[in-house]
Amino acid sequence: WYSLPGPCPSQRWKDKTTSCKAKYPGGACKSHNELVSDKNPCTYTYQKVGELSIDEIEGLEKGGFDAFVKSGGVEYNRDIDRGVHMSFWDYKYITYFCQKRIDHVKQLFAQKYPHQPDLPDPDCDFDMFKFFHRPGDKLQCSQIVCDYSWYSCDKHAQSYYHAQWKHCCCADVTTPTYEKCLSSLQLIDHCRFTETYYCPGQPAPPHGRSYALDDGGIGYECCCDLGLWNTSLQASLARSQVPAS
Repeated sequence: WYSLPGPCPSQRWKDKTTSCKAKYPGGACKSHNELVSDKNPCTYTYQKVGELSIDEIEGLEKGGFDAFVKSGGVEYNRDIDRGVHMSFWDYKYITYFCQKRIDHVKQLFAQKYPHQPDLPDPDCDFDMFKFFHRPGDKLQCSQIVCDYSWYSCDKHAQSYYHAQWKHCCCADVTTPTYEKCLSSLQLIDHCRFTETYYCPGQPAPPHGRSYALDDGGIGYECCCDLGLWNTSLQASLARSQVPAS
């Protein structure tokens, strides 16, 4: 979604007083005529062009959500990262499947409103680590990033967390070295899980099912974060660890 400045933007919605709204009316124009007028300080306008219901997006049959639930359906079960009798929300935090959901919604909207133009998203180059960076902060970390982020240090949390944020804000996190990973390869079965659940940047294997989920464990960190899913890299690093005779 887009966050646009509304009235009294410095206050939370429940704290927006009438006087604050009057003093800081925000940037929304009531009409296009206001937008082009020199006498009004507003900066943008918008209009409703269409909508999709959740039932449409999820592909529910006649009877809608109630019938779906009565048949034993579950939209999404966080314990298995999948739904029951529904696949739309499967692998909720994996980028590839998130993009598939976005593409699906865009396709449905285009079918329902064929005369509406396709307006691509503008590029977003915002980097919170650079924006909140202060001189001397380790790894471009800042306390404000850790305090106000929606990520989690809990290795078992279902919420997705950013790898750099984790290393900035989670006290018990250490980055594994290649040496440590090589000594642990037998423990993690030489990254064999990536033949089924593959890493970002890894070509999908012939029998691959989906992207691996970052669980914060050494398997993901060694095989995905450090790229040891690549057996050629494993072999090259192993040779470099052999003492010269």
